[in-house]
Amino acid sequence: MFNNKSFLLIFSLINFLFSQDVVINLDGSNLLYTSSVDIAGFQFNHDGCAINASGGAAELAGFTISKSESVVIGFSLSGSVISSASNGLLIESLSSCTENSFSNWVFSGVGGITLTSEFLSSTTLNGCTDLFACNYSPDATEDNGSCIYAEENFDCDGNCTVNIDCLGQCGGNALVDECGICNGDGSTCQENIVQVIYRSDVDIAGFQFDVNGSTLVSASGGTAADVGFTISSNSNTGRVLGFSLSGSVIPAGQGILTNLLVLGSNTCLSDLVLSGTDGTIDSEITNCLTVNYVPPVLPGCTDSLA
Repeated sequence: MFNNKSFLLIFSLINFLFSQDVVINLDGSNLLYTSSVDIAGFQFNHDGCAINASGGAAELAGFTISKSESVVIGFSLSGSVISSASNGLLIESLSSCTENSFSNWVFSGVGGITLTSEFLSSTTLNGCTDLFACNYSPDATEDNGSCIYAEENFDCDGNCTVNIDCLGQCGGNALVDECGICNGDGSTCQENIVQVIYRSDVDIAGFQFDVNGSTLVSASGGTAADVGFTISSNSNTGRVLGFSLSGSVIPAGQGILTNLLVLGSNTCLSDLVLSGTDGTIDSEITNCLTVNYVPPVLPGCTDSLA
């Protein structure tokens, strides 16, 4: 009866024919073969089950079938061959053999050439056996080289698995420059003057901060310049320093600390340090560009009823 198992076996046999000269499989007590070339001889090992091997295409071709408790050899003294046109039963009378009974298959063609061969188990299912392949088949028992893999930086569904740059390229390295231009070189920015505001309840004797989000060109002006501060800026590091060599201070209050000339429009300050007349004072940055003095916290009782 032709059933699903038979169909699977026939399909697998056809598939193997494209890569093997000879394909063998066990069907009950019969050893079947499919060959794309004429067979001039064969040999295989067995577990003792094939001691009575006989018949089939080997006998029809006039082969001598030599048998021992572990080896079967088929050959012709007259030079006859088992024709590739007569695929089917190779030998029979293997009633006690199983698919695990055989090993070390050797087939030879005309002129003594070695033929490629494959014993096809009835449970053999060709497919991709690589767990990391997109078309991995958990049911496959034989890898047939059909594995398909995702492109670099993508999963099997075509989704990007790494960062997408500003050009929309998966795994690209294009960045938005300080001018807001994707993959720009920072040369197209317009210079902007940004005011740094200060609020302090104490005199300021010096300050330091870093400029982020845009390229620092210079720093000048403001109350710091009015009171005679030296204002130093470094466009490579984005750092600004303000100090007085004469001991002058920026008086307590609020106003414009200094003006920054920058390339870009996203300027923000960080790493602020403020100094008073007695040393470093607590401070913070708010709204990116406002420098604030933070009064110290004095421990004590704050309960008005105490």
